[in-house]
Amino acid sequence: MSSAFHRGIVLFHQNRFDLAGREFRQDLAQDPDNAMGHAFLALCLSQADENAEALHEAAEAVRLDPGQAFGHYVRGVILRDLHQLPDAEAAAREAIRLDPDDPNHFALLSSIALQRRNWTESLATAEQGLALDPEHGLCTNLRAMSLVNLGRKDEAAQTLGSALANDPEDPFTHANQGWAYLHQGDHAKALEHFREALRLDPNNEWARVGVIEALKAHHLLYRLMLRFTLWMSRKSTTAQWGIMLAFVFGRRFLDGLARQNPALKPYIEPVLLLTFGFLLLTWVASPLFNLLLRLNKFGRLALSAEQRLESSVIGGCFILAACFFLASLGFESNLTYVGVRFFGLLLFPLVVTFHRPAGKPRQVMAGVPALIAACALPAFAFVLFGSSSPLGNVEVAREWFDYFILGAILSTWLPAVLQSRG
Repeated sequence: MSSAFHRGIVLFHQNRFDLAGREFRQDLAQDPDNAMGHAFLALCLSQADENAEALHEAAEAVRLDPGQAFGHYVRGVILRDLHQLPDAEAAAREAIRLDPDDPNHFALLSSIALQRRNWTESLATAEQGLALDPEHGLCTNLRAMSLVNLGRKDEAAQTLGSALANDPEDPFTHANQGWAYLHQGDHAKALEHFREALRLDPNNEWARVGVIEALKAHHLLYRLMLRFTLWMSRKSTTAQWGIMLAFVFGRRFLDGLARQNPALKPYIEPVLLLTFGFLLLTWVASPLFNLLLRLNKFGRLALSAEQRLESSVIGGCFILAACFFLASLGFESNLTYVGVRFFGLLLFPLVVTFHRPAGKPRQVMAGVPALIAACALPAFAFVLFGSSSPLGNVEVAREWFDYFILGAILSTWLPAVLQSRG
């Protein structure tokens, strides 16, 4: 190994990934067949979000030395971060086959199972890693995260307490402890651990997101929404589908009951309104409260540029829906009817879009709300121009607006579909 490679290793372990990457490139200029050099360069590139080149370097490491477990491990890490979970799992299992004594390989496989919401498998794999090294920090944290999602909070607390006792300066463990407290509903203690994690590692994204959630949890309404969201996050994809279907068909049943029994309508309509409002809030509460955080100095600093954009777009859409709703209380018209439903339902595909990873996945997904919104154009044209509408008569307007409503509702199922395919 060249001196450049050894300098790169030192810089890598100091988390100076940009400088380490330069050293690994210099080493590869002298020895382009150094599989380890390609693997470490891939990790450095991944830290800089240069994922395409990182994946290429990892694949080159595997090609040059397919019997070396480290290349497969690095490739698995990058594929996991790119949400290509089936390929990531295959790479992790190959790393384990080649070197079954490295707990890092089991930590990778556990983290992939965690992303797939397979809490039991994630826990079992993390414990396999801990059997090799009882003090392995990442496996310990993955075990705790799995236990939280399985509802075994006391065991999770004990695991995190032991991890902090072994290494009180580990930012990831502090961040993980913060999320455990959020799941328990204690946002004040959660904020303490998130702040400590950021003090130890200012670039810890897991802790930064936690700080934002803990700050928003000071508001009672958001706290209730957060509890529901965290509760849903602990459910499997199948269970989430079941809950969504029960909600949709439950609303349809009540709506049909109200139509068949006019005497029950005054009792059923408030229930339908409240359930719709609750569903809407579970989707838009986070960006709406991000909008409020922009009035808080610390909260404003914690928000990323992406979160500020999301809060502006979704907050603006919500405000327009609220304005049309308030206008409808004073007078009913086709404009208020279409406006409140258009801006209210458009929130769903917009939230789905911002939930996708930044870059190409989000750019592609941005076409969904645009396509759905286009279905409402005949309705707006009819409201503005009446019978002289260039986009068709009232029947056409109603038909396409029904397509808009259906598309907005179906868009809420996209995250579960994408998750199940991941």
